[in-house]
This record gives sequence, C-alpha cells and structure tokens, in this order.
Amino acid sequence: MQPIADSTPLVIDFSAMQHKNTHPSFSSELDALVNWIKAQPRRRHITVYVRSSIVSASNRKIQSRLQSLGCTVIARATMPVSSSC
Repeated sequence: MQPIADSTPLVIDFSAMQHKNTHPSFSSELDALVNWIKAQPRRRHITVYVRSSIVSASNRKIQSRLQSLGCTVIARATMPVSSSC
C-alpha cells in the first residue's frame, strides 16, 4: 500500500469488518490496518469508522489503538442487512 498524499483526507469504514470479528482473519486484518496507518506520515488526516452497536472490551481496544496512532475514530451504528425489500 502506498502512503497517502500530504493533505488528502482518508476515511476507512472498519465497522463492516467488525461484523466478522470472530473470523480468524479478523485479527490479521486489524493488524494490517494498524501497520498501514503506522506507515502514514499524516495520520491526523485519517478517519476510521468503528462499530458502536455492541459495546465490548474488544471495540474499546480497537478504538484506543487507532486513536493512539493519531487517527480520528468515529463510532458508527451499523444497520443489519436485509435480503428482502
């Protein structure tokens, strides 16, 4: 992954990935995101949406970890996906 430009704002919606937090790849996806953010020179231009519908220790750890990197973290309520209209 390439670094973002100096003043380019970037929004990452990690809330959808958090639905899969019991899947074995979730931890590696989170680590990949954190490592990519660590490589960015302008972390304050990165906003990450995290899931807020379930309050848990793991969600607080994710939020704290991302904020410690300098990102803006916004808790977002996720709506269940319905297959019928």
